[in-house]
Amino acid sequence: MLTRLRNWCALLPLLFVITGAVAQAPTHGADRLVGQVVGQVVGQVAEPVTGSVTDSAFDSADRRGEFIDPRELTTWQGKLFFNAFHTALGQALWSFDPRSGQIDILTRFNARFRGAAPGGLTAFRNHLYFVADDGEHGRELWRTDGTAKGTERLTDLAPGAAASTPGWLTAFDGALFFVANDGAGFRLWRTQGTAASTQAVAGLPAGANPRQLTVAAGKLFFTATAARYGHELWALDRAGAQPRLVKDIRPGSEDAMPSHLTPHGRGLLLVAHDGKHGWELWRSDGTAAGTRLVKDIRPGREASRPAYLTTAGHLVYFVADDGQHGVELWRSNGRAAGTVLVKDIRTGAAGSGASFLTVHAGAVYFSATDGVQGAELWRSDGTATGTALVGDLRPGAESSLPNEIKSLGNDLIFTAGNEQGLFQVWRNNGTTEGTRALALPAGQRSQPMHHTRLSDGRIAFVARDAAGNDRLWLSSPDLQPTLVGTPLATRLR
Repeated sequence: MLTRLRNWCALLPLLFVITGAVAQAPTHGADRLVGQVVGQVVGQVAEPVTGSVTDSAFDSADRRGEFIDPRELTTWQGKLFFNAFHTALGQALWSFDPRSGQIDILTRFNARFRGAAPGGLTAFRNHLYFVADDGEHGRELWRTDGTAKGTERLTDLAPGAAASTPGWLTAFDGALFFVANDGAGFRLWRTQGTAASTQAVAGLPAGANPRQLTVAAGKLFFTATAARYGHELWALDRAGAQPRLVKDIRPGSEDAMPSHLTPHGRGLLLVAHDGKHGWELWRSDGTAAGTRLVKDIRPGREASRPAYLTTAGHLVYFVADDGQHGVELWRSNGRAAGTVLVKDIRTGAAGSGASFLTVHAGAVYFSATDGVQGAELWRSDGTATGTALVGDLRPGAESSLPNEIKSLGNDLIFTAGNEQGLFQVWRNNGTTEGTRALALPAGQRSQPMHHTRLSDGRIAFVARDAAGNDRLWLSSPDLQPTLVGTPLATRLR
């Protein structure tokens, strides 16, 4: 039986607390997976997701459908793959086929509370790669062809129960690159998909601890540490080349700590500290001469701290604090003259707290407050006159707190509170009138998240059921959510 970590920064975070004891949920038959949800206000019931179960080793179809806490929703080859918890398996890798409704468990090993704990799902060639722990070899690199039989460990870089803990899985120039610790510290590795082709990339100093792997302009950029230079920007020109320091942005052994690496034009934009200007916006084409400060937005040693860098054509939108307007929306074309404040949404130094930037249909959408309405959904075309409130979902000074804003197909999908402060999934077509809410799934505190568009156009998301479990749901044309799996009467953890 064979069997990624992004720092998520939010200016308006939500708190999710998962508590409770493990309890046995009821079973409801063995021939299919059935889901039911209570609709909005009047208690309508959406049609359930059903599907055949082919693995008779599991107790029943309903037992298989009792998974909770789905995470890392990833679409690949028409299916949805995710990490979820089951009381009999711990955390395992699952797949869901929206066409047939079939749910499969791909990692049926290490059946402890943590389980296989798969993560970092990344498509490369004909497989989906991930990191998992089979209980014998620690956290190592695995891959799957989408079936349980085709799920296998690629290699054991840290032999035995020790874990190499791969991360930052990134496809580049015909190879899959990642960071792992084989006992010699975290190093850069590459593989063609076989154990024999999996090898460390030579040329980095000991203790480099590379991270933030980002493909831009035909290069693999990343950050790494060297005793002589500190933590700086590095690049790899092709799969077989040796990595090289792009530039010692903060000269000497102190760290420039580059972050927010964002592809743009023939290079990338990033945030770094050169020791003179604070954390500001930089750009790089992969050469030392072409790596430079774009603009000292907050002049002097104080930092404007750009964040939420989001590419839209030849522009990059971001939020920053210039010391006069607070945290507001900015845009840049990579040049000083083209780096400007879009609009002072909340007049004065308090700032609008703009966050969760997402480009959709040529505009940037984000959460912000003008000081009159609370934090609501805004839209901008990059001009002050074209920056406006989309809708006051929670009227008055209260905030709907839009988050998880994503462009999925023809619609903008996001989570926000309604007039009662209950969080729902919303769909927007670019107009105030076109903003509609998906019915609340079963419970009053559903806290939807992880919106993902499926191959059939429906939206999958995670939200709490009436018992308080985070479950997998699907949208429908009539805005009624449908549960994927078995209804649960109790909270499982």
